[in-house]
Amino acid sequence: MDSRLICQEIQKSAGDSSWLTLLHKNKVPVLTEIDTRSLVMHLRAQGTTWGALVKAANEDGARTAAQKIISQAQKIEKDWTQHVCSRTAENFVGANPRGPKVAVLDFGTKENILRELLKRCREIRVFPSTTAAEEIKAYKPDGIMLTNGPGDPGDVKIGTQTVRDLWVPPHFWDLHGASNFMSGPWR
Repeated sequence: MDSRLICQEIQKSAGDSSWLTLLHKNKVPVLTEIDTRSLVMHLRAQGTTWGALVKAANEDGARTAAQKIISQAQKIEKDWTQHVCSRTAENFVGANPRGPKVAVLDFGTKENILRELLKRCREIRVFPSTTAAEEIKAYKPDGIMLTNGPGDPGDVKIGTQTVRDLWVPPHFWDLHGASNFMSGPWR
């Protein structure tokens, strides 16, 4: 069972279909003609759902094959943030010499979040979601940003404990409704 997901906008024209040819040649499933906006809206309304892309002769066969794959996948660690976050802490120099020094707790951040943060900060350090609070405190940040991430937040264990260990009210703000920022009495 290959559970990797490949998302690629595939050029499908008479002039260039190399991606599609390569995927077919390597027996990588390709799903086309899906309304991704509708799918996103469904997932936002329903929460994370399980699914599988399978090839079968009929719907019953597809449901059976999919259920087998889903049952195996549900046995793995449910804290998906550990699978998508950075593996080690990484430092970045920001563009604003007078800006804050920010620790980013990475639960699956998107590059654009870091790019925008670097415009406003003098320095950031991106920490994996599994980092202990003591390591983040030792960095002595002016603030901490918690990124978004996949899956059910209730399944995140290490990262939520880290946030609890860092939490000193009232130093917590919602930024643009997407991520959270804590500013620091831990300094």
